[in-house]
Amino acid sequence: MHADRQTILREARAEAWPIDPKTLTAILGKISTLADQIERVNRTELSPARTIILRSKKGVELSFHDAKHLRSALRSLPDVLRFYGDELDRKVSINRHCFQEEEQDLSSIVDLTRQNSLYERIRLADSRGQYHSKRLYRLVTASRKLQGFPPIKLRAFEKWLNELKKVNLATHHSSI
Repeated sequence: MHADRQTILREARAEAWPIDPKTLTAILGKISTLADQIERVNRTELSPARTIILRSKKGVELSFHDAKHLRSALRSLPDVLRFYGDELDRKVSINRHCFQEEEQDLSSIVDLTRQNSLYERIRLADSRGQYHSKRLYRLVTASRKLQGFPPIKLRAFEKWLNELKKVNLATHHSSI
């Protein structure tokens, strides 16, 4: 197994959170504040919702129907923003809950895969994760000499380990 737990979790987190959760929380606060501020402005004469004559960007006066529709939309903007903020908050909460469960599942899957990986069993010497492929190479070379076979070059042995890793990964992916 080539990827470690942190790499897999980082990729899953990036997929689940295209925008950082802290940034989303900050946005939620800004949406709420903005809705309150727009509502406050709408109670004054400065409000575009109270403007008698509305014009387009080119300065052309809007039709009565378009102006009426736009004033209504401007008056309801704070409510629309609050609704948007509530929906965003709901989705962030759901995503946070689901990702915590997914994170636990991924961690246990990675651990289980590592425990059952022949490649990792060969490479890991102990529970601290100390690699011993060179020790294994020396043992294989000594065994081959005792049996009358020529020694294997270190590069060939490392290539064999890498091929074993690829076979192990392919077997793992097909079993998922």
